[in-house]
Amino acid sequence: MSASDEVGLLKRAVAALEQASVPEDLRTLAFAKVLDLLVRAPSARTGHENGGETTTKKVAGEEPSDSITSIASKIGIPAALMDRVLDEHGGELIFSGDVSSLGSTKYEKVHALALLLLAGRRWAGLDTGGTTPDEVLRAEVDRHGLLDVTNYTKHIATLKPFVTISGSGKNATYKIKYDGLEKAKRLGRALAEAN
Repeated sequence: MSASDEVGLLKRAVAALEQASVPEDLRTLAFAKVLDLLVRAPSARTGHENGGETTTKKVAGEEPSDSITSIASKIGIPAALMDRVLDEHGGELIFSGDVSSLGSTKYEKVHALALLLLAGRRWAGLDTGGTTPDEVLRAEVDRHGLLDVTNYTKHIATLKPFVTISGSGKNATYKIKYDGLEKAKRLGRALAEAN
């Protein structure tokens, strides 16, 4: 366990004590017990498969990152529901919802996934210079088994009313427009409220 993991466990233990309003005379004993439970809890750091990638399962009461909180605020949903839409893994934003809920065809799924990812990156401040490179979008589409190399460029081209596309193919960059952000908000809210 790394030093940052240990600090995270300590912070969660303190937060649990605060949330439970443990009396002062019992705090030392309760802190030790909560910390022991967090260290041994299988849910504290278990991975689950999500399209071939392993993500970290959140412990109840764990605070979402600033990026996730910012995205939730823009969509208009509680940050606790963001894992139904987007999450962070390895410093990257990923779609963590149910891919089948994005549409009935591969085209619809790629379209919705692209809008959510591009909007999320913009709201989280992850797009450099306001744009996202194709390799980031393509990797996320591929991670969910939606990459059809024959039709990928055609699927992405349909985003033009919502996204400014500069360049082409693997050299393309994407900048989401206002209408794209609004559509991503609606998609995000629908995903969060569907579960």
